[in-house]
Amino acid sequence: AFAGSVRDVTEDVTNFLRRCSLVGATLNEVSQQQILEFLDQPDDRKLRQVKNWHQDEFTFLGVKYNWVARTRAISNKTMDKFAAKRCLDTLDVSIAPRQLATLIGILRYASMVSDVTVFDKFDLMAWSRRVGAYLQEDLRRWDLEPLVFPADCKSLMLEWFANVLRNTPVAIAQFLPRTVPTTLITDASGNGWGAVRVNADSYETAQGVWRSEIRSSVRAEPEGVLQAAYKLIQDEDRLVLVLTDHKPLVYASQSIAPRSFYYNELLRKLKLRFPNTRFIFQFLPGVDNVADAMSRNQEEQLDIVKARRFAGMGWSTALSYIVNGPLCLKCLSPTLPWQV
Repeated sequence: AFAGSVRDVTEDVTNFLRRCSLVGATLNEVSQQQILEFLDQPDDRKLRQVKNWHQDEFTFLGVKYNWVARTRAISNKTMDKFAAKRCLDTLDVSIAPRQLATLIGILRYASMVSDVTVFDKFDLMAWSRRVGAYLQEDLRRWDLEPLVFPADCKSLMLEWFANVLRNTPVAIAQFLPRTVPTTLITDASGNGWGAVRVNADSYETAQGVWRSEIRSSVRAEPEGVLQAAYKLIQDEDRLVLVLTDHKPLVYASQSIAPRSFYYNELLRKLKLRFPNTRFIFQFLPGVDNVADAMSRNQEEQLDIVKARRFAGMGWSTALSYIVNGPLCLKCLSPTLPWQV
């Protein structure tokens, strides 16, 4: 709705109200009869109705949206629920299981709305997951004695509250650029890592060897991305598209608190080293990864065979691949040296 035309919005509103009608749902300001009357109207009258409904600022499901600024923030009513923080201030060395669940739930919700990451609070999240697993083993434990509340976990939770209570408005949606962003193609193996930085009309490579063999890809792949970023990403880069053939890393990048320590450490260190850079992770099939040979230290140059297969594809095609499926190497400019 915030990216399309009024006609696009009208189509979305129509589909939404049609679903409301099918399940018998009602809205605060629109009755079931008004929904049916809206659906029976011709398109031009629907368009006028949507324009009449338009508001520069509105609240929906606890989130306040600003149509003019294209931002979202936690609504005032929802912010009142953060009075739960008062109970945290009074806690000493223990916490009731249901208190813990309430606090974590509120904080996770607020973090998703406000784009607040908690990569620096891995110990707290890991502790809360262990506690949750313990409680779920026997549901009676939820109402028994309080849990020991480690002082470091309480401190981390207070920091988390301080971050979300700022309630800084954030962009409703991050739109893809119309030009090729800086693209980082990475791969890692037990021997080392390799990477290619691709710009609109140039490319640069880097590679390294581990001091000792890393047998687990869960550790090697994020470390490879981190070393590649340190070598090839610059402070002035505002958007970096990271292509990796390690799917779990892509999934972890979409979480506010990855479960794996190594994925979490990668995202924490990227945020710390490049605070003004947005990293987008996309999956690249291994058979198409030009950094594969470099990561295995088999040769110093790119995997030219793979590069040639995808050379010459334009960015307009790449945009559709970002949205609709794996990007592969269709973002490579046809002017790159490896074109044949």
